[in-house]
Amino acid sequence: VLACGGCRYCGMRIPPVYLAVELASGVLFAVNYLAYGMSERFILVTALGEFMIILAALEYQQARLYPLILTYCFS
Repeated sequence: VLACGGCRYCGMRIPPVYLAVELASGVLFAVNYLAYGMSERFILVTALGEFMIILAALEYQQARLYPLILTYCFS
């Protein structure tokens, strides 16, 4: 935010997918904490959710997410 969407050292733009991952992770953590408190289930569900968020971000960056969605939805 303070660097206006770029690296403060080299000035290169940071892709928006990183912001989306950070926001989704924060929401996931807050919702799971409110639902489960600090418990074993909270840790397991949050870890699984983080894995899915990271996997979706990687698929999006490699441009494989949309073909996967279309393949599974319309086949």
